[in-house]
Amino acid sequence: MLTFDFAILFFILGMAVFFNKSLSYIFAVLGAISCTFVGFEGYINGFSYQINVFNGLSLSIGVDKLSAVFLIIAYVCFSAIALYSIDFGKLFSKTMSFLINLTMLSMLFIFCAKDAITFLVAFEITNISLFFLILEKSNSYKQAYKFLAFSEGSSVLLMIAFAIIFAHSGTFLFQAYQNNYLFALFAFLGFIIKMDIVPTHVWIGQTYSKAPSNIAAILSVPLTLVGTYGVFRVFSLEKSVFLAIIAVILGALSAFWGALQSARETQLKTLPAYSTVENNGMILASLGVSMLARYSNLNILADFSYLTAIFLIISHSLSKTTMFLSIGHAKETLQKENIDDLGGILKNVSKSAGFGMLISGLSFSAVPPLIGFVSEWMLLESLFQSYKFQDNFLS
Repeated sequence: MLTFDFAILFFILGMAVFFNKSLSYIFAVLGAISCTFVGFEGYINGFSYQINVFNGLSLSIGVDKLSAVFLIIAYVCFSAIALYSIDFGKLFSKTMSFLINLTMLSMLFIFCAKDAITFLVAFEITNISLFFLILEKSNSYKQAYKFLAFSEGSSVLLMIAFAIIFAHSGTFLFQAYQNNYLFALFAFLGFIIKMDIVPTHVWIGQTYSKAPSNIAAILSVPLTLVGTYGVFRVFSLEKSVFLAIIAVILGALSAFWGALQSARETQLKTLPAYSTVENNGMILASLGVSMLARYSNLNILADFSYLTAIFLIISHSLSKTTMFLSIGHAKETLQKENIDDLGGILKNVSKSAGFGMLISGLSFSAVPPLIGFVSEWMLLESLFQSYKFQDNFLS
């Protein structure tokens, strides 16, 4: 696909001209827009490319409908983050522009990977890039190393999962990973760490607060989308009732705990961090309900719950990106950390920051007719319909 090649080219050019920060971020915007078109084209036509390296070892990339949806959502958000960074990035070093382009490039390969090696290499590059991006803020070593520790824990679990399949089938291609419960268990655990699901969320409060606002937006949206995408993939390969039940339980616990912490939080960027825990918990619970409905032969409810998870992803991604970028604008202008000190943003900062925080806040509050209301109503409707499960334990 030509747009795929253009996306790679723009990100490489963005890294090459990092000494000119504005130009580097402009290439990041162009690369993100190209990735969005890759998603649209991949959803319609799809593509796959495979090469044999040696002795039957094959590497493969491609886009199907699932990866296309995540590409579109992630890189619409990345486009906004990169555009915001053209001005905001002037406050930080030239290295930030290089690392943001590298992060976008590596995540493109995460969503397009069709084999374990390509996926893990891109996954590790993303982790390391974000580690150094968190360090762009002074005195953030402790937070950056906490992020790296949990990220490497996720990597270890995924390596174990992929090693199980390689030992069983002799290939790293994902198409061989059907119906292997042990693989699904380790992969599921590895990916929910990236979703900041309770109890793996403990690093996010201080890290989101310390990281620059554009980097906090990446941690909250595109990075957690990687974990969500992984869980979707795992459930498409292994129809496990046990994992579906665990998804509902952990998702509900995360949604409750994230909402509870958000309600008591007063720090400007810590509140949306816990909101991420809440929203990703709802996504995981909705996906678990979809799997349980499929097990109970309630295909319409299964499809509806699956679509609910997609709507929740769209709602969280767009609203949270808008919120973090608006907060970053307000915080740098007013030099305030406490929410109670931020009155009059429309008047004292800008209309874009004020309306951005207002609209995203209303969406998270499920005010109709915003997408936050639609997605949360769909989730409640899915849960109410669980009385149709034939198994009383499941219902």
